[in-house]
Amino acid sequence: RIAGSPTSIPGKMSMRRSMIAALALLSVERQALVAADIGHHEELCPMELRPLMLKSKDGSPARRLSVDADTVVLVPSATEGPFFQTVDDYYESTSLIEAGYSTGPGMTADRASVVNLVRLNITFNVYSVSGNTAEELEGAMLYFWGADGLGRYSAVSQSQSSLNGEATAGTKWMRSKYPTDSNGQVTMLAAIPGWYQGRVMHFHVRIGLPSDSTSFAITTQLFFDQDEIGTALKARSPYSAISASMTSLDDDTVYPKMDSSTRDSMILILTGSMDAGYTATFNLGIDSSNLDGYSSDSSSGANADATAVAGASGMAFLSISIASLTVLASNMAML
Repeated sequence: RIAGSPTSIPGKMSMRRSMIAALALLSVERQALVAADIGHHEELCPMELRPLMLKSKDGSPARRLSVDADTVVLVPSATEGPFFQTVDDYYESTSLIEAGYSTGPGMTADRASVVNLVRLNITFNVYSVSGNTAEELEGAMLYFWGADGLGRYSAVSQSQSSLNGEATAGTKWMRSKYPTDSNGQVTMLAAIPGWYQGRVMHFHVRIGLPSDSTSFAITTQLFFDQDEIGTALKARSPYSAISASMTSLDDDTVYPKMDSSTRDSMILILTGSMDAGYTATFNLGIDSSNLDGYSSDSSSGANADATAVAGASGMAFLSISIASLTVLASNMAML
């Protein structure tokens, strides 16, 4: 949902997200999760709400995640997809666009389907979660990749070209990696990715361990509200050149496999416009048991005003701003 966009009668997807957002605001005591991957469902896992303390490395309350204005929701991991490639195929930069210019790796000219994309600045806040304490995670390597405005990926070999629609070996556009800073934060200059047969617009995210960036603590995917931006994108270059029909979230090969009570948390809340570009924030907490060589001191106190959905070890936590949820929940009054 685009924060601050003109009000309208919400579609089915917006209605469903509104209902889930409202439930989150009311702090529902019991929810369930189905871990997602292509082709199967994991066993249903019960969860409970409990207090969550948020702190910085110096023991003070975390600076970006307001402990009295956020709810932390347990979300499922998702398949990495066929085009993760190797860690060396990622451009070490906070820009996914930069490598699409003529000076980028493997490039001889600007790639219009990259440099002309609708811009998206997305800030990731990464936390190590231990018990009831979340600590900013420094040095975690964020791997972030998606398709260009033609629905194609970079760094794809000739042997994979039939699946991608093009051989793009040696290029690194829309494919970046960068470590989190001392505040557990990294901001990426990205763009709204294109879609392709069977897949909606989406991004892939992996978090490399601070002790070994080639080992991963979590793999997931982010989605977009196509009811809000899909029509405009289809009429805008370079997206207008995509021959595949835009698949709905319900017909996507990954999104429906996620539990309906949690998957809407993976739809980015956008602020901005097509022409000026969008911004979004994704606050990701990782169970500390998945972080080899990284430990947090949970003895330092902090305000325990936020809530977390507790679940099985090895899953990820997504923190969603209540202010953003309020925008969604307000739609219910219009039904």
